[in-house]
Amino acid sequence: MSDTIKCKLCGEIVERTNANQSYCKKCSDIHKRQWATQYYFARKAVPPKPAMQSLNKIAAEARSLGLTYGKYVALLNNGGLDDYLKHMKR
Repeated sequence: MSDTIKCKLCGEIVERTNANQSYCKKCSDIHKRQWATQYYFARKAVPPKPAMQSLNKIAAEARSLGLTYGKYVALLNNGGLDDYLKHMKR
């Protein structure tokens, strides 16, 4: 292992303090800030997960159809809600 490195940003030759060191002390701080900024904006660009319906809203919909919460959710999961609604309209 060589005792000196050439900084990747400024090109200054400095004494190595770590086996994985790639930057001098002042450039290391700059690089950390740049990386943190890139990470922040990359995370910010990811769209949030779609919000799920709240329990109260689902329960209100079930009550308006005259169903219990459990029956309503079972119909939603099995795809039978449309059939139930068609049957109710007759």
